[in-house]
Amino acid sequence: MWAKIKRAIYHKKMKKGNITYKIFGIPVSSKKQLPVFQDNGKNNLLIITNNNRKNKYYLIPGNNYIVDGLEIFVSEKAMNNLIQIDVSNSFQSSYFYISGKNSTLCCGIKNKYRKFLVFMNESTDGACLKIEKEIRMGGCQIDLFGKDSVEINEYCMFSYDIHIWAGDGHAIYEEKTKKLLNGKQSTVKIGKYCWIGNQVVLTKNAKISDNSIVGVGSVVTKSFEKPNVIIAGNPAKIIKEGENWAGCSPNEYKDPSF
Repeated sequence: MWAKIKRAIYHKKMKKGNITYKIFGIPVSSKKQLPVFQDNGKNNLLIITNNNRKNKYYLIPGNNYIVDGLEIFVSEKAMNNLIQIDVSNSFQSSYFYISGKNSTLCCGIKNKYRKFLVFMNESTDGACLKIEKEIRMGGCQIDLFGKDSVEINEYCMFSYDIHIWAGDGHAIYEEKTKKLLNGKQSTVKIGKYCWIGNQVVLTKNAKISDNSIVGVGSVVTKSFEKPNVIIAGNPAKIIKEGENWAGCSPNEYKDPSF
C-alpha cells in the first residue's frame, strides 16, 4: 500500500494565499485557522481520491489546507495511520481525532456527512473504519479501540445523535484471578440499505442485516442475522419481520398494490 501511495499522481502545486481552490472538485482553502490535516505524529497520511479517475490520488502536501466542513486532528502519539477521503463526499461540522497506530479510516464515495465524529483512541492498533457509498448521515459518533472495526455498507440512512462503540475503552477483569474478560477484537457491522433512528447506540459486536430499521433510542448489543426486520428496545430485539423502508415520506410513497 505504501509503495502505491509513493507512486501516486500529484496534483499541480497550488498558489499560496487565503483563497479557496478545488482539488478534483473538493473545495480546499489555504486558511491556517482550521487545518484539515496536520501530522503531529509519524507517517500518518491523508489521501484524497477521485472515484471518477481510477488510481488517481492526491496527498495533502502541507498543514495549511482544509476540506470544507471537516477538521482532522492527529496527535503526537499517532503513527502509520491512513485516512482516505473521496472528492464525491461532503462534510458539515465533522471532526476526526486520530491518536493510535496502524489504523485505517475510509470514508467511501458519494456520502453526505453531518456532525460525523470519529475517535481513534490511543489504544487503537490495526483498527479499521470502512464506509461504502451513498450514506446519508445526520449525526453520528464512532469510537474505536484496539483492533476493533466498523463496517457500514451502502445506501444506509442515519438520523442524528447516533453512537457506535466499537469496543471497550477500559479493561474489565475477574477480581479473584485478575483474568481479562474483554480483550477480544470486536466488529460492528451495518448491512446494506439500513435506516438507523435517532439516538440509537450500537455496542461491540453489534450487527444489523440488510434492509433493516432500528427504532429511536434502541441499544443494539448483539448480532441480528435476519434481513428485513425492525429492531427496537433496550436491549434491542426484533419486533417485526418481513419489513422494508423507502427514503420518501409516507405521503409520497406509491403503493403498488393499488
